Amino acid sequence: MEEPDLIDLDDISRDNVLIKKMISEALPFTREQYIVMFYEDEGIPSPWTDVHEDRLPPVFRDTQSKQVREAIANLGEAIGVTYTGEIPR
Repeated sequence: MEEPDLIDLDDISRDNVLIKKMISEALPFTREQYIVMFYEDEGIPSPWTDVHEDRLPPVFRDTQSKQVREAIANLGEAIGVTYTGEIPR
């Protein structure tokens, strides 16, 4: 994603401290960078769930991730494989 101006973001994302830091320090303005910064001390959760997805600011949320995870889980059940839940890219 191209680095935006704060004015172009939704209110929640615009007021986010980490997003402001990403922009002010010219860090890559990507979902992956935000996740690394957000979970810096704890490590990135595995499996990645809807609860984790909901903690992301709207600008970095993957709106299809829940549907994708459900589809993969359903496919896994159909073929007898357990879905482990990796971070959607």
